[in-house]
Amino acid sequence: MPEHKFLAEALSDAVKDIGEELDIDYACYRSTTWRKQLKKVGVEPDDYFYIQNEATVRGRTDIDASLETDPPPDLVLEIEVTSKSLARFPIYAQLRVPEILPCDEGELKVYELVEGEVY
Repeated sequence: MPEHKFLAEALSDAVKDIGEELDIDYACYRSTTWRKQLKKVGVEPDDYFYIQNEATVRGRTDIDASLETDPPPDLVLEIEVTSKSLARFPIYAQLRVPEILPCDEGELKVYELVEGEVY
């Protein structure tokens, strides 16, 4: 959907601009499906960023989709045009993703993983 693509691109650009302004290295990837085979869960964010582990994934195209051998991204972006991301929060918690930024009707929220729970 055009609205979804527009919001995803705008939010991703904003995160990149902030990183560049603050001189923070980051690696941005798009639409990768992560799956935990043993737990039979999966999720596909609109964009995701490595910040703390940027050096670990820099330039790589072979990041482990199960996140068993590679770290989870530090930040995921979820654009909520057709479906809400709250139902996916437990999956992000299982994948150990520390921050989720859902954007719903132009409103941006920040959720953090704290002791295995998303708040």
